[in-house]
Amino acid sequence: MSAPLKRIPVTIPNGASLSNAALVGDYRICGLLFPAVWAAAGVSWQASFDDGATYSNVMGDTGTEVQYPAAGAAGAYLSLDSTKFVGLTNVKLRSGTAATPVNQGANCVVYIVCAKLNPLY
Repeated sequence: MSAPLKRIPVTIPNGASLSNAALVGDYRICGLLFPAVWAAAGVSWQASFDDGATYSNVMGDTGTEVQYPAAGAAGAYLSLDSTKFVGLTNVKLRSGTAATPVNQGANCVVYIVCAKLNPLY
């Protein structure tokens, strides 16, 4: 039996690099589905641990930003290492990195694909 999946749409507005917030809840991020209008760019993340009041860059255990440098391909699905997202319940997706954000040239709706942490509940 496969784990139930859900797709959460987030929008990176035209001329911006950061999406609106997404409530992941008790799911784990496992992939991204990019729109055909996506301007090629890697992705990075911000997360909130106070129910969306403030957001911080997501860093890995090596002290560097969790990023996928060659991630963005128009119309492509990107499979992600879900272990990097354990415990994240509120997130924002960034086109590029904190140091080098990449503004999108159109409104981009990206789907964050998530798997249920415990599909029995």
